[in-house]
Amino acid sequence: MSGSNERICYGCRKSGHLLEDCKQKRRCPRCGQGYVKWMQVVKVLKTKGRLFFCCSEEECTYFKWDNGKPSGEFVEGQSSSVGLDKSVGKEINEELSSMFKLLASISEEKDVEISFNLTIRKGQGKRKELDNHCKNQDNVQDAEA
Repeated sequence: MSGSNERICYGCRKSGHLLEDCKQKRRCPRCGQGYVKWMQVVKVLKTKGRLFFCCSEEECTYFKWDNGKPSGEFVEGQSSSVGLDKSVGKEINEELSSMFKLLASISEEKDVEISFNLTIRKGQGKRKELDNHCKNQDNVQDAEA
């Protein structure tokens, strides 16, 4: 089993390409920043050869034993929540719903029209950029109020 994680794609465990080029790669359901890697235990005797999933981001603690083929395979850029852990999709949906309710109440309370453009991107670092943008927008709104 030595080298069983070498010269293969960590997204689909096939040879011929790497994770960054894999059409089946999927975002980590825990952090949303890295990609799920499909790896094989090579050192521990008790679990040697067993497959597991982990995140490509070092600081993320996502780990799950493989009990079959990975679910939610999708092509990068697909417009749906396929490939996301259901709890993550639900969390995002709840956050957006809460945000829209807040905007509606502000619009009604202040008698203003609020318009915005919502863009959702998959990609490493995009979430951090969005978080920073939102913080900057909050600071602008606080200064205007």
